[in-house]
Amino acid sequence: MQLLDTLPSALWSTSPTDVGLIKDQDPIKVKLVKSDRPKLKQYPLTQEAQEGIGPVIEDMLKAGILRKTDTPICKTPIFPVKKANGRWRMVQDLRAVNAIVAPEPVEVANPHTLLNSIDSQDKWFSVVDLSNAFFSVPLDRESQDLFAFQYGGQMYTYTRLPQGFTNSPTLYSQALRASMTKCSPLTNGQYLLYVDDILITGHTKQDCELNTLIVLRHLYAEGHKVTKTKIQLCQTKVVYLGHILSQNGAYRPVMTVSPHHLPSTHALCFCRTNNRTDNVRVGVTTGCNITLNATCGWVWNITVCNSTGVPDTLTLNGTQVYGPSDDGGRTVTAALWLCGTGLWQALPPHWSGVCTLVYLTPTIQVYNKLRYSTHHYPHYRPKRDVGLTSEGTKFLGGLFPWWGTINNAHNIDKLHIQLENLTSVVSNGFAALTPWVAAVRATLIQYRMALDILLASQGGLCHVIGDQCCTYIPDIAGNISNTVNHLNDLLAEMKKDDVDLTGGWSFWDWLSWGDWRGKILFLVMPLIVILVLLCIFTTCVIPCIKSCITRLIAVQMHILFSQYQHLASAEKSESLCQWCI
Repeated sequence: MQLLDTLPSALWSTSPTDVGLIKDQDPIKVKLVKSDRPKLKQYPLTQEAQEGIGPVIEDMLKAGILRKTDTPICKTPIFPVKKANGRWRMVQDLRAVNAIVAPEPVEVANPHTLLNSIDSQDKWFSVVDLSNAFFSVPLDRESQDLFAFQYGGQMYTYTRLPQGFTNSPTLYSQALRASMTKCSPLTNGQYLLYVDDILITGHTKQDCELNTLIVLRHLYAEGHKVTKTKIQLCQTKVVYLGHILSQNGAYRPVMTVSPHHLPSTHALCFCRTNNRTDNVRVGVTTGCNITLNATCGWVWNITVCNSTGVPDTLTLNGTQVYGPSDDGGRTVTAALWLCGTGLWQALPPHWSGVCTLVYLTPTIQVYNKLRYSTHHYPHYRPKRDVGLTSEGTKFLGGLFPWWGTINNAHNIDKLHIQLENLTSVVSNGFAALTPWVAAVRATLIQYRMALDILLASQGGLCHVIGDQCCTYIPDIAGNISNTVNHLNDLLAEMKKDDVDLTGGWSFWDWLSWGDWRGKILFLVMPLIVILVLLCIFTTCVIPCIKSCITRLIAVQMHILFSQYQHLASAEKSESLCQWCI
């Protein structure tokens, strides 16, 4: 650690709220994809949690990680978590906010890809852990109020990238990668970035020390903070991303601990079931008053986990089924740890107490009778009403066949054509899938043969992994071909029944005559129509016109004759008067 004494003291984080601020980092503006602005109520907090998280919020406020606000865009609850050392951790439920933001493309490196990029000549390693790294990235002012919460009657919100935000790992990885591009080149080594964990390598110890100093000085210049107590400095074997790195490569740690058998003075808790009498002891408690609904019948050797030690082993019928691991000591498949009043898939870190191995039985509700809806919806169509048209269209369809029945025939024909197209597309899809399935099966068989050759000394692949795990892939190419042939036959039968209705309604098709009679009638009908019109004209129209003209002449002649008689009578009277004189 003398090597680290040459570095500035401001590089090291002294508390959880002693965070950095990346130099020249633009504030992050959160993009929203939904118009919802969730404002959720705060969960009820215990008095202990309220008193424990208060100093944490105050320290974050002084450090500039939080600020007070009166205009929150969103509000989500907090639930403080008590750590093993008795301190409290600030945790905020940001699931509602995560649902309305645009997800960023994932740029966090894959751990396996990252570890495979280590050079075989790298023999010395250093691991640097950045302190509260997300808090070193500033948030845009408009985006800060998305992460508001309430405590003690006051609204607070984050000014830095919060933990629990779905895009925080990706956004921080982008910021760290951009910040490290300005770092000086390393000598005979490299650095690898995985969120806030940095691995520094070197061919020799001197190379590793020099490279570590270069990276740490650059981190200080860029405004980062490092947890000094977590540094693994220039070692030939380090723990990074859950793997042990050494000169021989990377591998997962295997931990074995000798079991410490249960003292006879401890109280035991028994497993209870409804129909089993062979109940066995499933865990260790003191003053047990809990009834567990668990699967029984196992004979096992229960071991004790000391409060200051690491989890021990659990054996079933002489076979170890549980042991310590790097992910926190997981239970047997489908089992859970009952620690205090909580259920855990893995033993809680730094747990001090007694845990019991249990199986959780979910609550099941059985309904003897189906529940039907009491809602009744009116039906506006009478029984046997096949028409899908309005009343006016129905009326016209009753008068003119081409308006009613033929339209339905057109719709049926369209549906028929669409069904043909669908059948054709499905057939083509299966036809295209057949060679692909055959190729995949052939490739997997080649892989199987290659693995059998490589593992021939051990009895082959199935002998190594077990017959129950050795899967055979059946040949279904013939079934797919038969399906394609059946679809093609069905398509051909459908095309035979095609009816051309594109010409619309035809009077000749409406008649029950054959095609040749219709064609003859089509040629003769114009002459018949002309003759009928001519007969109607000669027998009805001409006599009517003649009668009208005769009547018109007779009326005019009658008028002229009347006028002539009046004139003649007047002239006669005038001549008689002159004779008398």
